Amino acid sequence: MCCAGVGLAAAQDQLPDLELVATARMFPDVGAGLRAIHRDGRGRYYVLTRNAPAVFVYDAKERKLGQIPARPTKETALIAGADFDLGSNGFLYVADQGANQVKIYDDDGRLAQSIAVTDPESVAALPDGKVAVAGLQSNKLVEVLDRNGVQVSEFGDREPLSTRRELNHSLNAGKLLADSAAHLYFAFTYVPEPTVRRYDLTGETSLEIELQTIEFYPTATTTRRRISENEEEDRHGNMVLRPVVNAIGVDPQSGDIWIAMDDELAHFDKNGNRIGATYRTYAEEDERFVPVSIVVEPKRLVMAADPTGVYEFERPDKAPGVDLTPAAASAPATSSAPGSSSSSGPPESRTTTPPTIPQDSPQGKPH
Repeated sequence: MCCAGVGLAAAQDQLPDLELVATARMFPDVGAGLRAIHRDGRGRYYVLTRNAPAVFVYDAKERKLGQIPARPTKETALIAGADFDLGSNGFLYVADQGANQVKIYDDDGRLAQSIAVTDPESVAALPDGKVAVAGLQSNKLVEVLDRNGVQVSEFGDREPLSTRRELNHSLNAGKLLADSAAHLYFAFTYVPEPTVRRYDLTGETSLEIELQTIEFYPTATTTRRRISENEEEDRHGNMVLRPVVNAIGVDPQSGDIWIAMDDELAHFDKNGNRIGATYRTYAEEDERFVPVSIVVEPKRLVMAADPTGVYEFERPDKAPGVDLTPAAASAPATSSAPGSSSSSGPPESRTTTPPTIPQDSPQGKPH
C-alpha cells in the first residue's frame, strides 16, 4: 500500500472554498430520515429513509415505480434501515439496525434471506453473492459474509482513538462503498482527520486518503479534545460527536473519489491525488447541504441529505475550462506506510487505494 501526503507549505497555498449550489431537487416526496441512494444499470434510483418499511424505487425520469418489499409484512418490512447496496445480481442488501439483520431481497423484490448481524451500520455488495458488513460489534472494521450468511473473512484494523474498547469501537464507525472494479472503501465517520481506506477483495489496503491539511485542522483538534475529555471523565453511555466524513462517492468510469465532510466536498483521482478546490454545497443560495450519500454520474452528482432531500449538482470538474491537474494542496508527498507519524504542528494528508467489483450482470454494477 502507498500513502501520499500533503505538506504544510502546500496546504497554505491551496485554493479557497468554492460554492456548489444544487440545480434541482429530485424525488420531492423524500427528505427526513434519508440514509442512502443508489442507481442501477438501467438508470433506476433506489432511496432508503430511516423509518420507511421499504426502499423506494424510481425510474430515470424520477417517477415512482414502487418499493422493495412491495407489500411489507412483519417478516419482510424494514424496521430501521441504516444503509443498503445493490448487487450486480440484481439483489438488494439492507442493513436493518432495528432488526439486527442484513436483509437480502431478490431481483423480484422478495425477501430471500435475513442474516443476523448485531447493529449493522453499513453494507456493500460483493461478487459471487457475498456482502461486506460494517458493525460496531465486529472484531474488525469489515466482515465478509457468503450468500448463506457465513463469515468467510474479516479485515481492517481500527484506529487507536481511545483506550476504552467500547468507545474505540464506536469512534471507528464508518460507511462502506463498493465500486465497479471490485474495490471496497471504508470511510471513517469520526476519525479526527478525514480518512478513507480502499481494500481489495483479499482485505489488503491499496489506498488510504487521510486529510491532514490546515483547512481540516480546527475540526480535527476539536474532535480529539472531545474524545480526550470523555476518556478523562470516564463517562459512560454514547458520546455525541459530529461526523467528520458523512458521505463518499466513486465515479464508475474513472475511479475518481468524492468525499463529503459536513458541507465541504473534496475531489480525488483514483490514486488519491487531490483535484481542484474544496466546494461548499448548498441546496439553495443560503441553505447548507450536508450529504449523507453520493451518486457520481457522467455529468452530475446526485446527493442526498437528511432532512433536506435529494438534489442534483453539476459536476464542477466537467465545467468548460476546468484544470483537472491535481491541486498543489494535494500533490503527493513521499510515500510512507500507514500509521507513520507526522511532524509537529498541523498534520499532513495521506492517500491509499480500494477494491473493485466486476460487472458480471447484464444490468451492470449499480453505484
